[in-house]
Amino acid sequence: MKQTAFTVLLLLAQLGLCHAQLSLAYNRLRPGDKLVKYQVDYKDPGASGEDVLWDFSKLKTVNENYPVAYSDPELLGDSLYVLGSRAYPKAGFAPGELVVASEHHTQYFFRFKGDTLLLLGHENPLTRLDYVQPYVQAVFPLRYGAITTYPYRARGLYSQTDSISTEGIVTTWADARGRMVLPSGDTLAQVLRVRTLQGITDNRRDSLGQRTQRVLETCRWYTRGYRYPVFETVRSYNPADSSVHFSTAFFYPPQDHYYLADDPENKAIQDELWSKANKSKETPDGSSTDSQSTGMSIPGLLSCRLYPNPVATDLTVAYEVSMKANVSFGLYSIDGFPISLVPAKVHDPGSYSVSFNCSGLFPRNYVLRVVANDKVANGLVIKK
Repeated sequence: MKQTAFTVLLLLAQLGLCHAQLSLAYNRLRPGDKLVKYQVDYKDPGASGEDVLWDFSKLKTVNENYPVAYSDPELLGDSLYVLGSRAYPKAGFAPGELVVASEHHTQYFFRFKGDTLLLLGHENPLTRLDYVQPYVQAVFPLRYGAITTYPYRARGLYSQTDSISTEGIVTTWADARGRMVLPSGDTLAQVLRVRTLQGITDNRRDSLGQRTQRVLETCRWYTRGYRYPVFETVRSYNPADSSVHFSTAFFYPPQDHYYLADDPENKAIQDELWSKANKSKETPDGSSTDSQSTGMSIPGLLSCRLYPNPVATDLTVAYEVSMKANVSFGLYSIDGFPISLVPAKVHDPGSYSVSFNCSGLFPRNYVLRVVANDKVANGLVIKK
């Protein structure tokens, strides 16, 4: 019965309703939610952009037993939440603010802080990792075309004895939308993909005295009416030569999202799909989200205009400072590694500009990051 209902919902998705953003109301992690994911063969996630077709229909299942469960943290006595090696006063957190995700012998520790989802750390029988500067996993709402970059620092232990000390930049980008053919053979229309690139620099030196670097790329695909992804790819590679350390993929069969019976927000979306399908086969309303912007701002502090964008040689950033602020700029690769940095400088209110020479860059996407009084904005730069 659930497979039949799911198939009908897939057909309803063909109405073309645009899934253009993730929000706290529909995509927040919730204690008590359970779902299942299947490990499948890896396939390259493909290019960014609109009207993309992802065909995962021929991927073979590697492991069917990957249950995922979300829960409240362990409570010590009646006053302390325990997340791995850390304890937090219960009185300091609202219900649902701290969440534990458990899958495949690993626990991941999350915190919602306002509109931001932070990864605090994870642990399993071999590894314990704490983000001493939290890993920003998402800032909601996450609209198609939006991009964020944040630094992080991590410390931990491997096999109880070997210390871990890493740092880097996390870039999260809602970089593509389109249609997907699932491993089950069904098709979903209007899917949003979110790509996360975690640049990892090991603070320990190798035998040559160098700090090693790698990138962990995670792509997740979302569709309307489901709180969690329906597909995910994971790949670790060397940014210097693109050699791959490992890669895998996971399929979250939508009919195995067991939380839906207790998810009124997404249940309402599915009821809406049913209602629209039963009324008519009319064309979609055509609503969309602007996929490219040459502007960025930090409300109350600063607004920027990037031009030309796409850029061939020199990128100019014209910016207006509305109150005294300490301002810095950085141009980064999409992997999170710095290309050109403009050190912080105190600005009085007024108009300014700064330029970046992009003539030597490869044609691809980059991130411009501006920090003003410790507040951050990010913009996408396209190199022609």
